[in-house]
Amino acid sequence: MVGQSIASNKTCNKCGHSGPPDDFHRDKRTADGRTQTCKKCNCERARRARNLRIEYWRSHDRERSKTPRRKQQNKMALLRKRSYNPARAKAHWTVANALRSGTLIKSPCEVCGSLVVDAHHNDYSKPLEVRWLCRTHHCELHARAIAARRCEEAFDAQALYRQETP
Repeated sequence: MVGQSIASNKTCNKCGHSGPPDDFHRDKRTADGRTQTCKKCNCERARRARNLRIEYWRSHDRERSKTPRRKQQNKMALLRKRSYNPARAKAHWTVANALRSGTLIKSPCEVCGSLVVDAHHNDYSKPLEVRWLCRTHHCELHARAIAARRCEEAFDAQALYRQETP
């Protein structure tokens, strides 16, 4: 039965979490085909191990990113990302060019005053109208927008359901 999961729950040797086999990474060396520790514990262990030798891994990652294969992968990923929302890419290029030419100047984060900031576009059709936010507040703003969108989608689904049911 090597390589296949048993349908019953499995318990993590590290944290004691009990869950389905999908909560454990595959491991063909074990009898049930799954690791003895859950995915969460494995991730924590890997993170700790990386942080113990962080300078080595940063150097390793920098060197790895210089290989022709990685350069090509990064280029293709960037082209895919730009093709999903061309207006967004154009707005980003416009801001970068304006910053280089000096027609746009960075301001401190409008929430906390940090000097390390990102440009946030409320409307990509107005590329030079940006809000300056630090990375933390920029991420929070996007997280709130995603949550609001999900809430709207759920509300729309409920309204649709009510219309369909007699």
